[in-house]
Amino acid sequence: MAAARRYLGPVKTPFNKHQLASSLEAWLRRPENGEAIIGTLYGHELRLLAILHYGGPLPPGLLAAGAADPDSHWAERQAQASLEQLQERLLIHVRLLPDGRQLVFCNPVLHEKIVAGLSSDHLFAQAKTFDPSAPALAGQRLSPWRRCLLLMSAVTHVRPFFRRAGLPGKKTETFLTHLGGAELAADRDELLFWLSALQQCGALHLVDETVVVPEPAAFLELARCFGAYTVLAVLAGSEPLAAFPASAVDTVRLLHRLLQIWPRHYGLSEADCQRLALVCLRRQLGNSPASGLPGHAQKGHHGTSAPVLPPDRLGELAALVVSALQRSGLLVYGLSGWQASVWLEDLLAECAKAVAAPAAPGDGADPLAAAAGSVVIENSHEVQLLPGAPAQAEAWVAMMCHPLRVELVWTGRLDKSAALAAFGFGYGLDDYVQRWQVLAGRNLPQSLGFSLASWYREFSAVRLRQGFVVVLDEHLSGLLDHAPAGETLVREKLAPGVYLLNVDSLLEAEKHLSSLGIHTDVRGQLHGGVGRPRGGLSRLSADDLCLARQIFGNPAVDGAANLAEAGGTADASLTGELAAGFPAFAAAPSDLARNDQAVQVRLDSLLAELAGRGYDAAVREVLAERIASRIIVNRQQLPAADGFSELVAGAMDYPGKLRLLERASQEKLPVDLSWTGPDGERLTCTGRVLALGKAGDGMALEYAPLGKSGERRAVAVRLLSKVRLLLGL
Repeated sequence: MAAARRYLGPVKTPFNKHQLASSLEAWLRRPENGEAIIGTLYGHELRLLAILHYGGPLPPGLLAAGAADPDSHWAERQAQASLEQLQERLLIHVRLLPDGRQLVFCNPVLHEKIVAGLSSDHLFAQAKTFDPSAPALAGQRLSPWRRCLLLMSAVTHVRPFFRRAGLPGKKTETFLTHLGGAELAADRDELLFWLSALQQCGALHLVDETVVVPEPAAFLELARCFGAYTVLAVLAGSEPLAAFPASAVDTVRLLHRLLQIWPRHYGLSEADCQRLALVCLRRQLGNSPASGLPGHAQKGHHGTSAPVLPPDRLGELAALVVSALQRSGLLVYGLSGWQASVWLEDLLAECAKAVAAPAAPGDGADPLAAAAGSVVIENSHEVQLLPGAPAQAEAWVAMMCHPLRVELVWTGRLDKSAALAAFGFGYGLDDYVQRWQVLAGRNLPQSLGFSLASWYREFSAVRLRQGFVVVLDEHLSGLLDHAPAGETLVREKLAPGVYLLNVDSLLEAEKHLSSLGIHTDVRGQLHGGVGRPRGGLSRLSADDLCLARQIFGNPAVDGAANLAEAGGTADASLTGELAAGFPAFAAAPSDLARNDQAVQVRLDSLLAELAGRGYDAAVREVLAERIASRIIVNRQQLPAADGFSELVAGAMDYPGKLRLLERASQEKLPVDLSWTGPDGERLTCTGRVLALGKAGDGMALEYAPLGKSGERRAVAVRLLSKVRLLLGL
């Protein structure tokens, strides 16, 4: 009703709601009215609408927080006030969902006109351009993926890794610095950031404060399943994203999509970064049946359901995503703000290359089969990893040979310590040799084969075991030797009556022995007992790895459908991006200051037109306030001098004053008030009624002067000498 009165004039009762809505819609659809409404939008209002357009419907609080820009002092409170004004001007509407939540939507009647006036650059408040021909910032000497490889190599070949909790030892620092990882060695926070991420992905685990144990098989499987996207999978396990409420696969898809749409020629403020991440989150993982977005029944890969992130947490999650990208070095801080690093471009290029590559034949159980021919092994035992090798080949070489140089070509040596480490992690001689031969694409040099065989014999001559040992007297050992279940229970017979059991705890050993008729009680040994340390995929489940292998490990296998779903396309054109629901950015940010100046020129023109008409002071004040709030957006909305009416109650008409004030409160109509002040001066004010209630000796009026909605004043009704209710405004 209020909107109809504002735009259509007085509404006579009784009225038909449907007819009233149709009339209001017809008024909005008139070209001159719609264009005038869009043409009076300030830059910060365009930002709110851009978030809605590119990100979809959002809760009011989250939308205001996402549009706020602390650097320009346009805080969340001002953003909330702008939302209320946009709603009052019919550019947006708020829908109440069945669960009690609210979502803000663009007005569908004006949406087409809003989109025509929007640019994706309106998302940013502090974007600054820089010379696109200037080289991209690297930030770190090594790419994020090389840092992961270097750390896995160090964890494998340097013992102990830490000299005390969280502090790398001298050997570790020397190892990293020699191979170009001086930043890792010097920056303890970054070192722990990547170690924690690799631990969350199951690639390593901490036995105690100084011992870090790699899990080569888990890291190799991670690289095989995620391929060129492996560093994003590691990043999905990093501290900011370890508790992210989406699977690792969906988190990798989100990170990849966000990097794809990141503007290349802008430097962004922290708030701008989080706003872009919010839009990407909302589009990629925030759809729900209640969202109102087209195609809300979002499906994941191979029929699995994609997660629906809680809308109220999207702002918090966007900040976590941005933090992870910043700490990884994919975003670096330059003179213009946060920029895409050279490593971001290289990563996207590798992902695009993986998408375009044909399916590798024979990619079966051997995780290195797709990497055949990517390694050169010399007679000197030197190993060279060729540029462009698959991620699983890089992972294998980093862990299984001692690195010498980490440059464009990763160079290492197959020496005794590297071979013994591989044998210690469970690789037999034949398996170890066969994997190197697959990577090299030919047989190993004869001298290297002899060396490996010799080292394996030396390794096998010492058998150091960790686990649970049971010692049985002769009359009981026979039960274990001859029982069918003993074959699976016994891992190794160490001596007559001495057995290494294939169990993970004392209680499990007790249970299995009891089932064979060998009874004991181990409860007294449980306190302080230490089981066999095991790594775990705390961030990645087996299903995640299986799904990742189908999507990322060899994208060409499943065709274009999976690639489009995984965000694997490299199409960054305006048409392609908007069709996918994501923004594409121009070479320079929009000039929001110029836009705001144009809006002010339009409003000044209307105010000048208002001043030239024969309105009295109160009417002129009401109309000026409507122009300032952009309810009146063109000359056609200014009423004729006789196009409005008024109702007046004098000083002696107390019931009449009350009736007019009550009507003004109900219909939100302006009133012109006159009264005499305490010193006998004549006071006047044009405003809106906020409240009408009982005071000590009668009724009191609380009102807000026009243009000062945050100010509240009060006056006793009995003191009013005239109440003038303005109708038709």
